[in-house]
Amino acid sequence: MNNKQGDIMCNKMARSRITHISLSLFLLLFQITFVKAAGLTITGVDVAALAGDKIQIQMEMSGPAIAPKVFQTDNPARIALDFPGVANGLDKKMYPVNQGAVSSIYVAEAADRVRVVVNLVEPSAFDTKVEGNKVLLSLNNARAATAMPVKAATMPYIRKSTPSSVAAGLMPEQGIRGIDFKRGDNGEGRILVSLANPDTIVNTKEEGGNVVLSFINTRLPENLSKRLDVSEFATPVKTISATSTSRETTIIAGMQNSLYDYSLFQSEGLLTVEFRPLTNEEKEVLDSKREKYRGDRLSLNFQDIDIRSVIAILAEFTGQNVVAGDDVTGTITLKMDDVPWDEALDFIMMTKGLEKFESGNVILIAPVGRIKEYKEKQQATEQVVEQLEPLVTEYIKINYARAENFRNLLNGLDTGAFGACGASNSSGSSSGGSSSSGSQGFQSGGQGQGQQQSQGQTQSGQGASGTTQNDQFRVLSGRGSAVVDARTNTLIVRETAKRLEEAKKLIRKLDVPVRQVMIEVRIAQASNNFAKALGVKFGVGKQAAVGSRKSFAIGG
Repeated sequence: MNNKQGDIMCNKMARSRITHISLSLFLLLFQITFVKAAGLTITGVDVAALAGDKIQIQMEMSGPAIAPKVFQTDNPARIALDFPGVANGLDKKMYPVNQGAVSSIYVAEAADRVRVVVNLVEPSAFDTKVEGNKVLLSLNNARAATAMPVKAATMPYIRKSTPSSVAAGLMPEQGIRGIDFKRGDNGEGRILVSLANPDTIVNTKEEGGNVVLSFINTRLPENLSKRLDVSEFATPVKTISATSTSRETTIIAGMQNSLYDYSLFQSEGLLTVEFRPLTNEEKEVLDSKREKYRGDRLSLNFQDIDIRSVIAILAEFTGQNVVAGDDVTGTITLKMDDVPWDEALDFIMMTKGLEKFESGNVILIAPVGRIKEYKEKQQATEQVVEQLEPLVTEYIKINYARAENFRNLLNGLDTGAFGACGASNSSGSSSGGSSSSGSQGFQSGGQGQGQQQSQGQTQSGQGASGTTQNDQFRVLSGRGSAVVDARTNTLIVRETAKRLEEAKKLIRKLDVPVRQVMIEVRIAQASNNFAKALGVKFGVGKQAAVGSRKSFAIGG
Protein backbone atom coordinates (compact mmCIF):
# COMPACT_ATOMS: atom_id res chain seq x y z
CA MET A 1 0.00 0.00 0.00
CA ASN A 2 2.90 2.33 0.77
CA ASN A 3 4.52 1.52 -2.57
CA LYS A 4 1.34 2.43 -4.44
CA GLN A 5 1.12 5.75 -2.62
CA GLY A 6 4.73 6.45 -3.50
CA ASP A 7 4.11 5.72 -7.16
CA ILE A 8 1.12 8.05 -7.17
CA MET A 9 3.16 10.83 -5.61
CA CYS A 10 5.92 10.35 -8.16
CA ASN A 11 3.46 10.51 -11.02
CA LYS A 12 1.92 13.74 -9.71
CA MET A 13 5.33 15.31 -9.32
CA ALA A 14 6.29 14.27 -12.85
CA ARG A 15 3.12 15.70 -14.35
CA SER A 16 3.64 18.95 -12.44
CA ARG A 17 7.18 19.26 -13.77
CA ILE A 18 6.02 18.59 -17.34
CA THR A 19 3.28 21.23 -17.06
CA HIS A 20 5.74 23.80 -15.67
CA ILE A 21 8.26 23.09 -18.45
CA SER A 22 5.54 23.37 -21.13
CA LEU A 23 4.32 26.71 -19.76
CA SER A 24 7.87 28.03 -19.67
CA LEU A 25 8.48 26.98 -23.27
CA PHE A 26 5.18 28.64 -24.37
CA LEU A 27 6.10 31.93 -22.67
CA LEU A 28 9.57 31.75 -24.19
CA LEU A 29 8.17 31.23 -27.68
CA PHE A 30 5.68 34.09 -27.17
CA GLN A 31 8.47 36.43 -26.08
CA ILE A 32 10.59 35.40 -29.06
CA THR A 33 7.66 36.02 -31.44
CA PHE A 34 6.93 39.42 -29.87
CA VAL A 35 10.59 40.42 -30.09
CA LYS A 36 10.63 39.43 -33.74
CA ALA A 37 7.40 41.36 -34.44
CA ALA A 38 8.68 44.37 -32.55
CA GLY A 39 11.76 44.42 -34.73
CA LEU A 40 9.79 44.33 -38.04
CA THR A 41 9.90 47.24 -40.46
CA ILE A 42 7.74 47.88 -43.49
CA THR A 43 10.22 48.36 -46.31
CA GLY A 44 8.15 48.61 -49.49
CA VAL A 45 4.71 49.08 -51.01
CA ASP A 46 3.91 47.90 -54.51
CA VAL A 47 0.75 47.73 -56.65
CA ALA A 48 0.10 45.09 -59.31
CA ALA A 49 -2.80 44.33 -61.65
CA LEU A 50 -4.18 40.79 -61.49
CA ALA A 51 -6.44 38.80 -63.75
CA GLY A 52 -10.16 39.21 -63.30
CA ASP A 53 -10.05 43.01 -63.01
CA LYS A 54 -8.37 42.94 -59.61
CA ILE A 55 -5.72 45.13 -58.00
CA GLN A 56 -3.22 43.70 -55.51
CA ILE A 57 -1.26 45.82 -53.01
CA GLN A 58 1.91 44.19 -51.69
CA MET A 59 3.37 45.40 -48.38
CA GLU A 60 6.85 44.00 -47.79
CA MET A 61 8.38 43.57 -44.31
CA SER A 62 11.98 43.23 -43.15
CA GLY A 63 11.18 39.80 -41.70
CA PRO A 64 8.32 37.28 -41.50
CA ALA A 65 5.14 39.32 -41.86
CA ILE A 66 2.36 39.33 -39.29
CA ALA A 67 -1.37 39.50 -39.97
CA PRO A 68 -2.70 43.07 -39.63
CA LYS A 69 -5.90 44.29 -38.03
CA VAL A 70 -8.16 45.41 -40.88
CA PHE A 71 -11.23 47.67 -40.84
CA GLN A 72 -13.15 49.46 -43.61
CA THR A 73 -15.25 52.65 -43.94
CA ASP A 74 -17.76 53.44 -46.69
CA ASN A 75 -17.88 57.23 -46.52
CA PRO A 76 -15.15 58.05 -47.24
CA ALA A 77 -14.26 54.74 -48.89
CA ARG A 78 -11.11 53.49 -47.16
CA ILE A 79 -9.39 50.32 -45.99
CA ALA A 80 -7.07 50.64 -43.01
CA LEU A 81 -4.48 48.02 -41.95
CA ASP A 82 -2.84 48.27 -38.51
CA PHE A 83 0.52 46.52 -37.86
CA PRO A 84 1.30 46.51 -34.10
CA GLY A 85 4.97 46.53 -33.17
CA VAL A 86 6.07 47.39 -36.75
CA ALA A 87 8.16 50.44 -37.67
CA ASN A 88 7.92 52.52 -40.83
CA GLY A 89 10.97 52.27 -43.05
CA LEU A 90 9.51 54.05 -46.11
CA ASP A 91 10.91 57.33 -47.40
CA LYS A 92 7.48 58.97 -48.01
CA LYS A 93 3.96 58.79 -46.65
CA MET A 94 1.71 59.26 -49.71
CA TYR A 95 1.74 56.99 -52.78
CA PRO A 96 -0.60 58.00 -55.66
CA VAL A 97 -2.00 54.92 -57.43
CA ASN A 98 -5.07 55.85 -59.57
CA GLN A 99 -5.60 52.30 -60.74
CA GLY A 100 -8.87 50.44 -60.57
CA ALA A 101 -10.62 51.12 -57.29
CA VAL A 102 -7.49 52.46 -55.55
CA SER A 103 -6.89 56.20 -55.50
CA SER A 104 -3.85 56.46 -53.22
CA ILE A 105 -2.05 54.80 -50.31
CA TYR A 106 -1.10 56.61 -47.10
CA VAL A 107 1.39 55.16 -44.58
CA ALA A 108 1.74 56.65 -41.09
CA GLU A 109 3.52 55.56 -37.90
CA ALA A 110 2.02 56.34 -34.50
CA ALA A 111 3.18 55.07 -31.09
CA ASP A 112 3.92 51.35 -31.44
CA ARG A 113 2.18 50.62 -34.73
CA VAL A 114 2.08 51.44 -38.46
CA ARG A 115 -1.20 52.17 -40.21
CA VAL A 116 -1.58 51.73 -43.96
CA VAL A 117 -4.66 53.53 -45.32
CA VAL A 118 -5.85 52.62 -48.82
CA ASN A 119 -8.05 55.41 -50.24
CA LEU A 120 -10.64 54.04 -52.67
CA VAL A 121 -12.67 55.59 -55.44
CA GLU A 122 -15.66 53.55 -54.32
CA PRO A 123 -16.26 50.85 -51.69
CA SER A 124 -14.89 47.54 -52.99
CA ALA A 125 -14.70 43.95 -51.84
CA PHE A 126 -11.24 42.85 -50.64
CA ASP A 127 -9.29 40.07 -48.95
CA THR A 128 -5.91 39.89 -47.20
CA LYS A 129 -3.35 37.13 -46.70
CA VAL A 130 0.22 36.73 -45.47
CA GLU A 131 2.90 35.09 -47.62
CA GLY A 132 6.39 35.03 -46.12
CA ASN A 133 7.52 38.58 -45.53
CA LYS A 134 4.63 40.12 -47.54
CA VAL A 135 1.06 41.09 -46.73
CA LEU A 136 -1.15 40.97 -49.83
CA LEU A 137 -4.35 43.03 -50.15
CA SER A 138 -6.51 42.17 -53.19
CA LEU A 139 -9.39 44.42 -54.36
CA ASN A 140 -11.95 44.32 -57.13
CA ASN A 141 -11.87 46.86 -59.95
CA ALA A 142 -13.92 50.07 -59.56
CA ARG A 143 -16.09 49.07 -62.52
CA ALA A 144 -16.96 45.80 -60.84
CA ALA A 145 -17.60 47.57 -57.57
CA THR A 146 -20.05 49.94 -59.22
CA ALA A 147 -21.83 47.31 -61.29
CA MET A 148 -25.09 47.63 -59.38
CA PRO A 149 -28.58 48.80 -60.30
CA VAL A 150 -29.02 52.54 -60.25
CA LYS A 151 -31.97 51.99 -57.94
CA ALA A 152 -29.49 51.10 -55.21
CA ALA A 153 -28.39 54.73 -55.27
CA THR A 154 -31.41 55.61 -53.20
CA MET A 155 -30.18 53.64 -50.18
CA PRO A 156 -28.45 55.96 -47.72
CA TYR A 157 -25.18 55.14 -46.02
CA ILE A 158 -24.25 58.18 -43.96
CA ARG A 159 -21.56 57.87 -41.29
CA LYS A 160 -21.96 60.10 -38.24
CA SER A 161 -18.20 60.47 -37.87
CA THR A 162 -17.76 62.35 -41.18
CA PRO A 163 -19.50 65.37 -42.73
CA SER A 164 -22.40 64.20 -44.84
CA SER A 165 -25.34 65.55 -46.77
CA VAL A 166 -28.71 64.35 -47.94
CA ALA A 167 -27.46 63.97 -51.50
CA ALA A 168 -24.42 61.98 -50.36
CA GLY A 169 -26.70 59.56 -48.62
CA LEU A 170 -28.77 58.99 -51.74
CA MET A 171 -25.94 57.86 -54.02
CA PRO A 172 -22.73 55.84 -53.76
CA GLU A 173 -19.45 57.69 -53.65
CA GLN A 174 -18.31 58.79 -57.11
CA GLY A 175 -14.82 59.32 -58.50
CA ILE A 176 -12.94 61.44 -61.06
CA ARG A 177 -10.23 59.78 -63.12
CA GLY A 178 -8.85 62.69 -65.09
CA ILE A 179 -9.31 66.31 -66.21
CA ASP A 180 -8.33 67.59 -69.66
CA PHE A 181 -8.88 70.71 -71.80
CA LYS A 182 -9.20 71.12 -75.58
CA ARG A 183 -9.98 73.90 -78.04
CA GLY A 184 -12.71 73.56 -80.66
CA ASP A 185 -12.56 74.60 -84.31
CA ASN A 186 -14.60 77.78 -83.67
CA GLY A 187 -12.84 78.91 -80.52
CA GLU A 188 -14.83 76.78 -78.09
CA GLY A 189 -13.19 75.70 -74.86
CA ARG A 190 -13.95 72.13 -73.74
CA ILE A 191 -13.27 70.78 -70.26
CA LEU A 192 -13.19 66.96 -70.37
CA VAL A 193 -13.74 65.17 -67.05
CA SER A 194 -13.31 61.40 -66.95
CA LEU A 195 -15.73 59.87 -64.43
CA ALA A 196 -15.50 56.55 -62.63
CA ASN A 197 -19.29 56.25 -62.72
CA PRO A 198 -21.20 57.33 -65.87
CA ASP A 199 -24.21 58.41 -63.74
CA THR A 200 -22.34 61.02 -61.71
CA ILE A 201 -24.54 63.99 -60.78
CA VAL A 202 -23.12 67.43 -61.62
CA ASN A 203 -24.38 70.81 -60.43
CA THR A 204 -23.28 73.96 -62.28
CA LYS A 205 -23.72 77.61 -61.43
CA GLU A 206 -22.25 80.99 -62.36
CA GLU A 207 -20.65 82.75 -59.42
CA GLY A 208 -18.46 85.85 -59.43
CA GLY A 209 -17.67 85.66 -63.14
CA ASN A 210 -16.74 81.98 -62.90
CA VAL A 211 -18.53 78.72 -63.70
CA VAL A 212 -18.53 76.31 -60.74
CA LEU A 213 -19.03 72.57 -61.27
CA SER A 214 -19.92 70.68 -58.09
CA PHE A 215 -19.69 66.88 -57.83
CA ILE A 216 -21.49 65.76 -54.68
CA ASN A 217 -19.98 62.77 -52.85
CA THR A 218 -17.17 62.53 -55.41
CA ARG A 219 -13.51 61.89 -54.68
CA LEU A 220 -10.71 63.68 -56.55
CA PRO A 221 -7.24 62.08 -56.75
CA GLU A 222 -4.53 64.17 -55.15
CA ASN A 223 -2.55 64.53 -58.36
CA LEU A 224 -5.55 66.21 -60.04
CA SER A 225 -6.07 68.79 -57.29
CA LYS A 226 -4.33 71.72 -58.97
CA ARG A 227 -4.81 74.92 -61.01
CA LEU A 228 -4.32 75.06 -64.78
CA ASP A 229 -3.74 78.20 -66.87
CA VAL A 230 -5.40 77.71 -70.29
CA SER A 231 -5.49 81.35 -71.40
CA GLU A 232 -3.13 80.65 -74.32
CA PHE A 233 -5.79 78.50 -76.03
CA ALA A 234 -7.74 81.70 -76.93
CA THR A 235 -11.09 80.43 -75.62
CA PRO A 236 -13.55 81.94 -73.13
CA VAL A 237 -11.86 79.89 -70.38
CA LYS A 238 -8.89 81.41 -68.59
CA THR A 239 -8.11 79.03 -65.70
CA ILE A 240 -9.28 75.64 -64.37
CA SER A 241 -9.04 74.91 -60.64
CA ALA A 242 -9.92 71.55 -59.08
CA THR A 243 -10.32 71.08 -55.32
CA SER A 244 -11.83 68.39 -53.13
CA THR A 245 -13.29 68.17 -49.62
CA SER A 246 -14.82 65.34 -47.62
CA ARG A 247 -18.25 66.17 -49.08
CA GLU A 248 -17.70 67.14 -52.71
CA THR A 249 -15.29 67.92 -55.53
CA THR A 250 -15.38 71.37 -57.12
CA ILE A 251 -14.02 72.42 -60.52
CA ILE A 252 -13.97 76.19 -61.09
CA ALA A 253 -13.59 77.56 -64.62
CA GLY A 254 -12.31 81.14 -64.54
CA MET A 255 -13.64 83.08 -67.53
CA GLN A 256 -11.98 85.74 -69.69
CA ASN A 257 -15.17 87.88 -69.79
CA SER A 258 -18.95 87.56 -69.62
CA LEU A 259 -19.47 87.00 -73.37
CA TYR A 260 -19.90 83.24 -73.35
CA ASP A 261 -22.45 80.46 -73.14
CA TYR A 262 -21.80 77.00 -71.76
CA SER A 263 -23.42 73.59 -71.86
CA LEU A 264 -22.49 70.13 -70.62
CA PHE A 265 -23.36 66.53 -71.36
CA GLN A 266 -22.24 63.06 -70.26
CA SER A 267 -21.49 60.11 -72.51
CA GLU A 268 -19.90 56.80 -71.47
CA GLY A 269 -18.25 58.16 -68.36
CA LEU A 270 -16.97 61.37 -69.99
CA LEU A 271 -18.36 64.74 -68.93
CA THR A 272 -17.84 67.48 -71.53
CA VAL A 273 -18.32 71.13 -70.55
CA GLU A 274 -18.24 73.36 -73.63
CA PHE A 275 -17.83 77.14 -73.49
CA ARG A 276 -18.85 78.99 -76.66
CA PRO A 277 -17.78 82.61 -77.30
CA LEU A 278 -20.62 85.10 -77.97
CA THR A 279 -21.04 88.56 -79.38
CA ASN A 280 -22.85 91.32 -77.48
CA GLU A 281 -26.01 90.81 -79.58
CA GLU A 282 -26.01 87.04 -79.06
CA LYS A 283 -25.55 87.52 -75.31
CA GLU A 284 -28.55 89.86 -75.06
CA VAL A 285 -30.79 87.45 -77.00
CA LEU A 286 -29.67 84.53 -74.85
CA ASP A 287 -30.30 86.39 -71.59
CA SER A 288 -33.81 87.39 -72.71
CA LYS A 289 -34.70 83.73 -73.32
CA ARG A 290 -33.60 82.70 -69.82
CA GLU A 291 -35.68 85.20 -67.87
CA LYS A 292 -38.24 82.62 -66.71
CA TYR A 293 -35.78 80.17 -65.17
CA ARG A 294 -32.77 81.66 -63.42
CA GLY A 295 -31.72 78.75 -61.18
CA ASP A 296 -28.35 77.06 -61.21
CA ARG A 297 -28.03 74.47 -63.93
CA LEU A 298 -27.43 70.81 -63.18
CA SER A 299 -27.46 67.35 -64.76
CA LEU A 300 -29.52 64.39 -63.49
CA ASN A 301 -29.63 60.80 -64.67
CA PHE A 302 -31.75 58.31 -62.68
CA GLN A 303 -33.74 55.16 -63.37
CA ASP A 304 -36.86 54.55 -61.24
CA ILE A 305 -35.71 56.81 -58.41
CA ASP A 306 -38.11 57.82 -55.65
CA ILE A 307 -39.63 61.25 -56.30
CA ARG A 308 -38.89 62.36 -52.73
CA SER A 309 -35.21 61.50 -53.23
CA VAL A 310 -35.08 63.68 -56.35
CA ILE A 311 -36.63 66.58 -54.45
CA ALA A 312 -34.12 66.09 -51.63
CA ILE A 313 -31.22 66.14 -54.11
CA LEU A 314 -32.50 69.34 -55.74
CA ALA A 315 -32.91 70.97 -52.34
CA GLU A 316 -29.39 69.95 -51.31
CA PHE A 317 -27.78 71.17 -54.52
CA THR A 318 -29.53 74.55 -54.57
CA GLY A 319 -29.63 75.26 -50.85
CA GLN A 320 -33.40 75.73 -50.94
CA ASN A 321 -35.78 74.92 -48.10
CA VAL A 322 -38.20 72.39 -49.60
CA VAL A 323 -41.10 70.69 -47.79
CA ALA A 324 -42.81 67.68 -49.41
CA GLY A 325 -46.04 66.31 -47.98
CA ASP A 326 -46.66 62.66 -47.15
CA ASP A 327 -48.83 62.32 -50.24
CA VAL A 328 -45.87 63.07 -52.55
CA THR A 329 -45.04 59.51 -53.61
CA GLY A 330 -44.00 57.48 -56.65
CA THR A 331 -40.88 56.94 -58.74
CA ILE A 332 -39.57 58.72 -61.80
CA THR A 333 -37.00 58.12 -64.54
CA LEU A 334 -35.21 61.21 -65.78
CA LYS A 335 -32.14 62.29 -67.72
CA MET A 336 -31.45 66.00 -67.83
CA ASP A 337 -28.27 67.69 -69.03
CA ASP A 338 -27.52 71.31 -68.22
CA VAL A 339 -31.03 72.28 -67.05
CA PRO A 340 -31.84 75.05 -64.50
CA TRP A 341 -32.95 73.44 -61.26
CA ASP A 342 -36.23 75.40 -61.11
CA GLU A 343 -37.10 74.27 -64.65
CA ALA A 344 -36.25 70.67 -63.75
CA LEU A 345 -38.48 70.93 -60.67
CA ASP A 346 -41.37 72.29 -62.75
CA PHE A 347 -41.16 69.41 -65.22
CA ILE A 348 -40.90 66.85 -62.43
CA MET A 349 -44.01 68.27 -60.75
CA MET A 350 -45.83 68.39 -64.09
CA THR A 351 -45.06 64.72 -64.67
CA LYS A 352 -46.25 63.57 -61.23
CA GLY A 353 -49.28 65.90 -60.90
CA LEU A 354 -47.71 68.17 -58.27
CA GLU A 355 -47.66 71.90 -57.63
CA LYS A 356 -45.60 74.23 -55.47
CA PHE A 357 -46.25 77.17 -53.18
CA GLU A 358 -43.46 79.59 -52.28
CA SER A 359 -43.51 81.59 -49.06
CA GLY A 360 -40.34 83.51 -48.30
CA ASN A 361 -37.46 81.08 -48.80
CA VAL A 362 -39.54 77.92 -48.30
CA ILE A 363 -41.11 75.87 -51.12
CA LEU A 364 -44.05 73.59 -50.35
CA ILE A 365 -44.68 70.73 -52.80
CA ALA A 366 -48.00 68.87 -52.78
CA PRO A 367 -50.46 67.26 -55.24
CA VAL A 368 -52.52 69.61 -57.41
CA GLY A 369 -55.42 71.06 -55.43
CA ARG A 370 -53.95 70.25 -52.02
CA ILE A 371 -52.29 73.67 -51.64
CA LYS A 372 -55.64 75.33 -52.31
CA GLU A 373 -57.13 73.27 -49.48
CA TYR A 374 -54.24 74.29 -47.23
CA LYS A 375 -54.84 77.98 -47.94
CA GLU A 376 -58.61 77.72 -47.43
CA LYS A 377 -58.16 75.98 -44.09
CA GLN A 378 -55.54 78.52 -43.08
CA GLN A 379 -57.84 81.39 -44.00
CA ALA A 380 -60.73 79.86 -42.05
CA THR A 381 -58.46 79.40 -39.04
CA GLU A 382 -57.31 83.03 -39.23
CA GLN A 383 -60.93 84.19 -39.29
CA VAL A 384 -61.75 82.16 -36.18
CA VAL A 385 -58.65 83.44 -34.41
CA GLU A 386 -59.55 87.01 -35.37
CA GLN A 387 -63.02 86.59 -33.84
CA LEU A 388 -61.47 85.42 -30.57
CA GLU A 389 -58.59 87.91 -30.45
CA PRO A 390 -59.04 90.68 -27.84
CA LEU A 391 -59.66 94.26 -28.97
CA VAL A 392 -57.21 97.09 -28.28
CA THR A 393 -57.99 100.82 -28.14
CA GLU A 394 -55.59 103.30 -29.72
CA TYR A 395 -55.72 107.13 -29.79
CA ILE A 396 -54.20 108.36 -33.04
CA LYS A 397 -53.48 112.08 -33.48
CA ILE A 398 -54.05 113.36 -37.03
CA ASN A 399 -51.71 116.22 -37.94
CA TYR A 400 -52.26 117.34 -41.52
CA ALA A 401 -55.78 116.18 -42.41
CA ARG A 402 -59.19 115.85 -40.84
CA ALA A 403 -59.77 112.82 -38.64
CA GLU A 404 -63.17 112.28 -40.30
CA ASN A 405 -61.42 111.57 -43.60
CA PHE A 406 -59.30 108.80 -42.09
CA ARG A 407 -62.36 107.38 -40.32
CA ASN A 408 -63.99 107.03 -43.74
CA LEU A 409 -60.86 105.45 -45.24
CA LEU A 410 -60.73 102.82 -42.50
CA ASN A 411 -64.33 101.89 -43.34
CA GLY A 412 -63.60 101.65 -47.08
CA LEU A 413 -65.19 104.99 -48.00
CA ASP A 414 -63.86 107.71 -50.28
CA THR A 415 -62.86 110.93 -48.53
CA GLY A 416 -63.91 113.25 -51.36
CA ALA A 417 -62.03 116.50 -51.90
CA PHE A 418 -59.17 117.41 -49.58
CA GLY A 419 -60.44 119.22 -46.51
CA ALA A 420 -64.01 117.98 -47.00
CA CYS A 421 -65.61 115.49 -44.71
CA GLY A 422 -66.27 113.13 -47.59
CA ALA A 423 -69.42 111.32 -46.46
CA SER A 424 -72.60 113.24 -46.98
CA ASN A 425 -74.10 111.95 -43.75
CA SER A 426 -71.35 113.43 -41.60
CA SER A 427 -72.08 117.08 -42.14
CA GLY A 428 -74.27 117.26 -39.07
CA SER A 429 -71.56 116.10 -36.70
CA SER A 430 -68.63 117.86 -38.25
CA SER A 431 -69.45 121.00 -36.37
CA GLY A 432 -69.35 119.28 -33.00
CA GLY A 433 -66.34 120.21 -30.98
CA SER A 434 -66.51 117.85 -28.05
CA SER A 435 -65.54 114.23 -27.82
CA SER A 436 -69.06 113.19 -26.95
CA SER A 437 -70.56 114.89 -29.98
CA GLY A 438 -67.94 113.34 -32.19
CA SER A 439 -68.71 109.93 -30.78
CA GLN A 440 -72.39 110.36 -31.39
CA GLY A 441 -71.93 111.67 -34.90
CA PHE A 442 -69.20 109.28 -36.13
CA GLN A 443 -69.63 106.01 -34.28
CA SER A 444 -68.87 103.06 -36.57
CA GLY A 445 -68.90 99.31 -36.39
CA GLY A 446 -72.36 98.94 -34.83
CA GLN A 447 -75.82 98.69 -36.31
CA GLY A 448 -76.23 102.47 -36.45
CA GLN A 449 -73.00 102.81 -38.36
CA GLY A 450 -74.09 100.21 -40.88
CA GLN A 451 -77.31 102.18 -41.45
CA GLN A 452 -75.34 105.41 -41.79
CA GLN A 453 -72.99 103.82 -44.32
CA SER A 454 -75.93 102.48 -46.33
CA GLN A 455 -77.61 105.87 -46.28
CA GLY A 456 -74.32 107.52 -47.18
CA GLN A 457 -73.92 105.21 -50.17
CA THR A 458 -77.49 105.92 -51.32
CA GLN A 459 -77.01 109.65 -50.95
CA SER A 460 -73.60 109.57 -52.60
CA GLY A 461 -75.14 108.49 -55.87
CA GLN A 462 -77.23 111.65 -55.86
CA GLY A 463 -74.98 114.10 -54.01
CA ALA A 464 -72.00 116.03 -55.27
CA SER A 465 -69.41 114.50 -52.98
CA GLY A 466 -69.15 111.25 -54.96
CA THR A 467 -68.53 109.08 -51.89
CA THR A 468 -68.42 105.33 -52.61
CA GLN A 469 -67.59 102.29 -50.50
CA ASN A 470 -65.24 99.45 -51.42
CA ASP A 471 -65.05 96.53 -49.00
CA GLN A 472 -61.77 95.38 -50.55
CA PHE A 473 -60.05 98.46 -49.07
CA ARG A 474 -61.82 98.24 -45.70
CA VAL A 475 -59.26 98.07 -42.91
CA LEU A 476 -61.55 97.64 -39.92
CA SER A 477 -63.03 94.21 -39.25
CA GLY A 478 -66.63 93.54 -38.33
CA ARG A 479 -65.75 93.87 -34.66
CA GLY A 480 -63.69 97.03 -35.05
CA SER A 481 -64.91 100.61 -34.63
CA ALA A 482 -63.57 104.13 -35.07
CA VAL A 483 -64.80 107.45 -33.63
CA VAL A 484 -63.57 110.99 -34.08
CA ASP A 485 -62.90 113.78 -31.57
CA ALA A 486 -63.27 116.83 -33.80
CA ARG A 487 -61.97 119.27 -31.15
CA THR A 488 -58.52 117.64 -30.93
CA ASN A 489 -58.65 116.07 -34.41
CA THR A 490 -58.00 112.66 -32.84
CA LEU A 491 -59.09 109.31 -34.22
CA ILE A 492 -60.05 106.71 -31.61
CA VAL A 493 -59.79 103.16 -33.01
CA ARG A 494 -60.78 99.97 -31.21
CA GLU A 495 -59.59 96.91 -33.10
CA THR A 496 -57.45 93.75 -32.89
CA ALA A 497 -53.69 94.24 -32.66
CA LYS A 498 -53.08 93.06 -36.24
CA ARG A 499 -55.78 95.23 -37.80
CA LEU A 500 -54.76 98.16 -35.62
CA GLU A 501 -51.21 97.96 -36.96
CA GLU A 502 -52.54 98.05 -40.53
CA ALA A 503 -54.63 101.13 -39.69
CA LYS A 504 -51.65 102.94 -38.17
CA LYS A 505 -49.53 102.05 -41.19
CA LEU A 506 -52.19 103.56 -43.51
CA ILE A 507 -52.37 106.76 -41.42
CA ARG A 508 -48.58 107.16 -41.33
CA LYS A 509 -48.49 106.83 -45.09
CA LEU A 510 -51.24 109.38 -45.83
CA ASP A 511 -51.04 111.87 -42.94
CA VAL A 512 -48.46 114.10 -44.63
CA PRO A 513 -48.44 117.78 -45.65
CA VAL A 514 -50.08 118.37 -48.99
CA ARG A 515 -47.74 119.88 -51.52
CA GLN A 516 -48.75 123.48 -52.30
CA VAL A 517 -48.14 125.66 -55.35
CA MET A 518 -47.35 129.37 -55.01
CA ILE A 519 -48.92 131.53 -57.76
CA GLU A 520 -47.24 134.91 -58.37
CA VAL A 521 -48.76 137.60 -60.63
CA ARG A 522 -46.98 140.63 -62.10
CA ILE A 523 -48.86 143.39 -63.98
CA ALA A 524 -47.09 145.39 -66.69
CA GLN A 525 -48.64 148.40 -68.52
CA ALA A 526 -47.66 149.64 -71.99
CA SER A 527 -48.93 152.45 -74.30
CA ASN A 528 -48.24 153.52 -77.89
CA ASN A 529 -47.68 157.24 -77.20
CA PHE A 530 -44.23 157.14 -75.64
CA ALA A 531 -41.36 159.01 -77.41
CA LYS A 532 -38.04 157.67 -78.42
CA ALA A 533 -34.97 159.99 -77.94
CA LEU A 534 -31.40 159.63 -79.09
CA GLY A 535 -28.59 162.04 -78.20
CA VAL A 536 -26.10 163.25 -75.64
CA LYS A 537 -26.53 165.84 -72.87
CA PHE A 538 -23.57 168.17 -72.29
CA GLY A 539 -22.77 170.27 -69.21
CA VAL A 540 -20.14 172.68 -67.88
CA GLY A 541 -18.13 172.02 -64.78
CA LYS A 542 -15.37 173.87 -62.99
CA GLN A 543 -12.00 172.21 -63.04
CA ALA A 544 -9.71 172.51 -60.11
CA ALA A 545 -7.29 175.47 -60.30
CA VAL A 546 -3.58 174.83 -60.47
CA GLY A 547 -1.57 177.67 -59.12
CA SER A 548 -3.08 181.11 -60.14
CA ARG A 549 -4.48 179.90 -63.42
CA LYS A 550 -8.17 179.10 -63.92
CA SER A 551 -9.59 176.64 -66.43
CA PHE A 552 -12.96 175.22 -67.35
CA ALA A 553 -13.83 171.80 -68.58
CA ILE A 554 -16.71 170.59 -70.76
CA GLY A 555 -18.14 167.19 -69.94
CA GLY A 556 -21.31 165.16 -70.19
